[in-house]
Amino acid sequence: MSELGIARPQRPERRSRTTIALPTNRNLPDDDQAMLALAVEWIPLGGPKEEDIWARFGFGAMPFWHRICYLLTRPKWLQLLNTATVAELQAQAMAQFNPPRRFKSPQQALP
Repeated sequence: MSELGIARPQRPERRSRTTIALPTNRNLPDDDQAMLALAVEWIPLGGPKEEDIWARFGFGAMPFWHRICYLLTRPKWLQLLNTATVAELQAQAMAQFNPPRRFKSPQQALP
């Protein structure tokens, strides 16, 4: 309980764990941080488009999602993201690796 005239110390502002902040030790690669930041930014839209990945990093969607999957196994990166964000990024990566297939019915395959 605080007395009148004595200010309580302010608690530090809590940040969302979906934002990726560069740690102070700078031991984590900037490219990895940029990839995760792009993937998190595009979560509501189902992931970044291949054109955006290519323009930013110089490679396609598959290497991007492979790297995201790898980063999601590293404890240094996992501590920056909440569980829901990690699960959504994993789901988006799996959707890239296993796109839904459209099979023709046997009747459509016949001439």
